[in-house]
Amino acid sequence: MPSPKDLGLPLEKWREGQYELVTRAAEATKTLIIQAPPGTGKSALAVGAARLSHQKTIILTATKSLQTQYTTQFRGMVHSLYGRANYPCVLDTFDNYTAADLGAVGVRCDDAPCGVGYQCSWVDRCPYFMERDKFLGADIGVTNYSYFLQSPMKCDLVVCDEGHLFDKVLGKEVRLPYDHIPEDIDNLLLETQRDVYSSMVASRPNGREYRAYAKTLESIEQAISLLAKPTGKVFALEGGQLVIKEVWGQWESGARTVIMSGTLEPVELFAKFYGIRDYEFVDVPWTFKADRRPLYYRPVTHVSGQRVGEVAPRLARMVDWELGRRGGEKGLIHSVSYELGEAVWGLMRRQDRVLLHRRGDRREEVVAKFRTMERDVWLMSPSMGVGEDFPYDAARSQIILKLPFPNLGDSLVQARRRQYPEWYLYSTAQALWQMYGRVMRSEDDAGETVLLDENYDMIVKAGLVPSGIQAAIR
Repeated sequence: MPSPKDLGLPLEKWREGQYELVTRAAEATKTLIIQAPPGTGKSALAVGAARLSHQKTIILTATKSLQTQYTTQFRGMVHSLYGRANYPCVLDTFDNYTAADLGAVGVRCDDAPCGVGYQCSWVDRCPYFMERDKFLGADIGVTNYSYFLQSPMKCDLVVCDEGHLFDKVLGKEVRLPYDHIPEDIDNLLLETQRDVYSSMVASRPNGREYRAYAKTLESIEQAISLLAKPTGKVFALEGGQLVIKEVWGQWESGARTVIMSGTLEPVELFAKFYGIRDYEFVDVPWTFKADRRPLYYRPVTHVSGQRVGEVAPRLARMVDWELGRRGGEKGLIHSVSYELGEAVWGLMRRQDRVLLHRRGDRREEVVAKFRTMERDVWLMSPSMGVGEDFPYDAARSQIILKLPFPNLGDSLVQARRRQYPEWYLYSTAQALWQMYGRVMRSEDDAGETVLLDENYDMIVKAGLVPSGIQAAIR
């Protein structure tokens, strides 16, 4: 058995069963679905499988924080590529006159003239294209699902990390400049396409105007392509635009595929939702002792978005009580919604110990501030359920105010629930168990979870509590 060092991994030794998983992933012929709890070392599994297989591998993440984690942990072994918006266009640096003429001064690469056909002379100096070339030439690359699905690229092995977020990353979505839902969308798209072409010819637009026209045409072409697919769609008005969404995105890749997450069970449902037919499933047992990661179920009330004013006082009293028991700790309070978080915080006696994540705050800045704060502070946020880890003293406890139900006001959620009624609770359970894993990240760590929403009884009744978590419930 080669050691982690033999594969170039920054590990002293394999965790129990870890090398067997690496081997299985490297040699899989069918789609391999791995449910692996915190502490399994999923990132090392992905990179180790790539190294062991000696094949071109692309690792996909749904969150920027995990993509950055791969780059940092395996520096020099994997090459990371972000979306175009993360890189500045350098045309104005090397040719300011042309950049000004094209309206491209101070823009990012997603709004650069080259995106609509301009033949830029500075591609070899462009940070996006330079990073893209390194990514395509690397043995192991890591990027986000959106980029990979929009720009298919050849590889031998695809490792899909954060597989529990398939429902957010696979379905295609197109935004169009309409303020209504038309009865005959096909004819309207063709008419708009002709009108845009005519306007471009008549107005002789400048660079920025031309790019706006070109992006509208691109959206129309994407909409025509999406409507031609034999999958369900929903239409909605959001922010003054018509949005067409694919109800179920299906996983499609010409490469061998490994899908990983800490929460995918029951795998039969996961496979059904995303069109995965020929697969193998590996359920990795928890290695963290249950008494070091207890989940205290303390049902206060049935919490819902429609009852915020009614339930907030009871939740605030319980949160105050829990914080009173836990002096000197840092912790998380999962509010699930900004409205609930602000309502509960506003009624708390211990507000001074809580950093409130308000609507409009930049998530990255809130997290960075919390990480640098001293002990005895809690972060109340609706968006810490995935993508962030708080090991050891970064957060010793967490309180979950409300189950993370999908929003029933969303037409996409309604359509999915109509087709697969069981998906609604399944999706809720996956999000809940992701929250549970935020504060316990290694065998010598310890983290407590307190759940206050009485709706949890529905998750139990549906049989959606994994055995490894059942053992920790108190």
